[in-house]
Amino acid sequence: MHHIRVLIVGRHALLRDALTAVLSAHRTIVVVGQTSRESEAPRLVAETCPDVVLLEPSHRASQKVVTRLRRAAPETAVLVVPRLIPSLAEPELCRLGAHTCLPVNAGRDGLVAAVTALVPSRRPESAEPSVPCLSPREQEVLSCVESAMTNQQIAHCLDIATGTVKAHLHSIFRKLDAVSRLDAVTKAAAYGLLP
Repeated sequence: MHHIRVLIVGRHALLRDALTAVLSAHRTIVVVGQTSRESEAPRLVAETCPDVVLLEPSHRASQKVVTRLRRAAPETAVLVVPRLIPSLAEPELCRLGAHTCLPVNAGRDGLVAAVTALVPSRRPESAEPSVPCLSPREQEVLSCVESAMTNQQIAHCLDIATGTVKAHLHSIFRKLDAVSRLDAVTKAAAYGLLP
């Protein structure tokens, strides 16, 4: 079963916790992290590889964050959670790359529907599982992960930038439908992708 990976970004702990509780109750959604600081969002996206970022917008900073998120992880959808923001800000955020703005009256079912609608459908459960195709570099990165190396150690070992390691990990997580480093290594071993 494919789990939709969600990162929650917002100033208010109560809202973050409520969103986490609602989404975690859904069997196909995994909340991979949350932060109160919009400035941390691009780094957390690189580390956790979410399918969707739920963003509780602040004022001007949100526009910069949406732009940075779209550049850093164009495949990650951005869903803006309603707040006391001027109505003009929502179209601006969508113009900058947010995929949609959740209606104020969406409720629990509306939130889950919006999150699931942003993730492309996967193969049917009954279909034969296909072996994911990892690039040679992704296999090298995964072998380093199997050896419990940090991103910085992998970058040094493979003579690439730490950001490149994070991009490879994001791709590996998606291809293997993994929710953690350990899950990625376990699934890759099951598919016979590791030596």
